[in-house]
Amino acid sequence: MATSAADSVPQPIPASRLRGVWKSDRGQTFRLLKDNAFGERTQWFKRLFGKMTLKWGSKYVTSEIDGYVDKEPYEVVATDASSVVIRLESGEIRQLHFVNDDLYFLVVGNGWCEYFRRVRPAS
Repeated sequence: MATSAADSVPQPIPASRLRGVWKSDRGQTFRLLKDNAFGERTQWFKRLFGKMTLKWGSKYVTSEIDGYVDKEPYEVVATDASSVVIRLESGEIRQLHFVNDDLYFLVVGNGWCEYFRRVRPAS
């Protein structure tokens, strides 16, 4: 069977891959950081992560952390073989990089990343 050049080009991720519930993964987020990445505030930072959940629908993302809930419209502006780029209503643009179907990360500041893991419904 003959293959064309187009067959070897990575296909864009469908935006629907993002939909569902995702939770901040503290362990994965801090796995690549040095133990003292934030100096004296490292333990304080570690307590912040691993709490937030994000629910990505087709038009809205709902975030929840410590009882605070926020819902914001978003749109997908681009996709490629390993990421989705979204624009929030606030105008902020974010690129979400997929490690696999159940784990993505985004750059949150100073070149470090926060990881989110898909929450599967209980069977």
